Amino acid sequence: FVHLLREELELYPDEIVSKLNVKNIYILDDFVFRNVKVAGQSFSWLPQVSFAYAISSFDPMKSSSRDFYRRTIHHEIFHLMDSKFSVRGGPIHGTNWTDLNEKGFRFKLDYSAADQPFFTKDNAGRLGFAEPYGMNVATDDRATLYGRLMAEDKLFFERLKTDKILKVKTDRILEFSQLIKRDLGIMSTSSFFLKIEGMFPVKKES
Repeated sequence: FVHLLREELELYPDEIVSKLNVKNIYILDDFVFRNVKVAGQSFSWLPQVSFAYAISSFDPMKSSSRDFYRRTIHHEIFHLMDSKFSVRGGPIHGTNWTDLNEKGFRFKLDYSAADQPFFTKDNAGRLGFAEPYGMNVATDDRATLYGRLMAEDKLFFERLKTDKILKVKTDRILEFSQLIKRDLGIMSTSSFFLKIEGMFPVKKES
């Protein structure tokens, strides 16, 4: 897992890494956060920004396990990027993101507990979400999409051909990444942008 983690983290340019200012990475067997077992968590509110990952289910011999943890690694990174770089009026901020959802949809955390006993089941098949988990709150909506994107999930890319909302959300994430690149003066030759722009070539302005 340490080798996998290092491989994924090395994609990120120094300009982004220094701004995120992560001080600690905790690798645990089991990890319970707020009474729920989780595979990963970012802690931007601690005195020292940290990641934590639980690896009791990690099996390096199974591609499905490696892919899950690869998505989890990038998911948690994106939470920090979202918090650090998303600004009012930006492509993924506030209603610029939430208004992309189907009319009438509200995230799970926007409802009271009494209103949501069958929330995921009732929303099965809804367009615009990389994973059902993304229906909890907008920040997880973005992070689950980003995790699938960075892990180059084949089923996710197939869905982009037919799910117009998911495609627009992906375009917003890509726009967000380009703003980070511009604002931090990052070269296109960085591994991070070579990866992203290789999947979705940036349109050149005429």
